[in-house]
Amino acid sequence: MIDAILEQLGAALDDLGVRGAGYHRMLAEARDHLEETVARVGEEEAVRTFGSPRELAGLVAAEVATSRTRSAAYATFFVLAPVGLAYAALYLSFPSGSQLDQSGGRVPGLGLLASAGIVFLPQIAFVSGVLALLRVVRMRNRDTLAAAELRMQRARAAVASTAGILTLVSLGLFAIDQRRIIAGWWLVGVVVACAVLIPPLLVVGLATRRAARPVVPVEGRADDVFDDLALLFQMPVVRRHDFPSHPWRFAVLVGFVLAAAVGPFAGPAGAVGEFAVLLVCFRVLGRPLGLRRDGARASCEDDEAGAQEATAERAL
Repeated sequence: MIDAILEQLGAALDDLGVRGAGYHRMLAEARDHLEETVARVGEEEAVRTFGSPRELAGLVAAEVATSRTRSAAYATFFVLAPVGLAYAALYLSFPSGSQLDQSGGRVPGLGLLASAGIVFLPQIAFVSGVLALLRVVRMRNRDTLAAAELRMQRARAAVASTAGILTLVSLGLFAIDQRRIIAGWWLVGVVVACAVLIPPLLVVGLATRRAARPVVPVEGRADDVFDDLALLFQMPVVRRHDFPSHPWRFAVLVGFVLAAAVGPFAGPAGAVGEFAVLLVCFRVLGRPLGLRRDGARASCEDDEAGAQEATAERAL
């Protein structure tokens, strides 16, 4: 009877994507537990108290997926840290005397496209990486998380690592396209940075993908940035604007702040570009990264708030 239970458990684990060391460890622990229980209360009672193999497999899958997702998010942030340092060093050390031809390099238009990537992609990597770290730190004490929440965390980590890779690729393409104009030492620095830093980013990207392999049967919703920064959005001066229910207000406000910050350095055209790119990113990545609340959740919360107000009025 014990072998039959273990066979069912193994099949359930395999169906949910729990394989390898975790699979064998779980079966070994289950066998030890069953054998100890059989020695105390008998086989029939041991099997009865063991519970459903499918439910146990679901719990194990959720724990494995949560652990892998959390590890991938931490790894993504810490791999992005040296990427950010290398990017800053290359960006700030760029020979200011170089006469660039961004639209007329060896490949027409490539320099201009790479320049846009150099400017905007690091911002996406930074924001996504910080959001990923913030979420896993905030939920670090939870053993299991819902499938939707884990998808959100993996999306943040995946966008961060992908944007980091594309930032380095943009630097490399720009340097190669303009190699006859820029200093040779700067080109060498870019090539070395790409060769050293892109492989770790690929590794953490694969780890993030691997974290999605166990199927998590736990239902539930994912938090968003308004939950991550709840202390900020609960401040009276901020709360009155109701940003969680009107996330585009928040996006426009952040866009204006960002445009005002870069305006003195990039000029009016750069400020407008920053504002436009932020709104485009908010539109495309808003839901996957949890930057805006989905309509179903907002509607549900509005209904709950209305019910609470009605209850309070009746009580008065």
